[in-house]
Amino acid sequence: MTRVGELPKMRKHKKAKFQAFRELWEANETIPVIAKRLRVTSRTVERYRRDLQGESRRPDYYARWMPLVLEHMRRFPNSWFTDGELSRVLLNRDNVLRCTLQRMERESLAVSERRTINARGYESKQGVWWWRLARTDERR
Repeated sequence: MTRVGELPKMRKHKKAKFQAFRELWEANETIPVIAKRLRVTSRTVERYRRDLQGESRRPDYYARWMPLVLEHMRRFPNSWFTDGELSRVLLNRDNVLRCTLQRMERESLAVSERRTINARGYESKQGVWWWRLARTDERR
């Protein structure tokens, strides 16, 4: 574990590596050459490149997943779902749709409600978010 006193040095070191990367990148060096000179992996160089170009590190699945969620909610317009249920039913995965559902709520496509009961009917002390399709009178 890194000691608190070492953090500023670590940050400076990373900044220096990133600056060295920028210079090599502007000189049109290839990714393997940059990785070898900086003594980092090519994956790190790719991360530096994405950071330099302002690309997101996290892929955005909204365009792919929102239509699936919307179609399912339209099939059951008055039903409430947890994000875990929707993730399992639509994608066969666990709890990956929360960001998509939150964005759908910001766009007035869905509404949410925090309840103290989970999808299996058990009481949940921390609460569970439930989602449903927004009605036309609820849309902004």
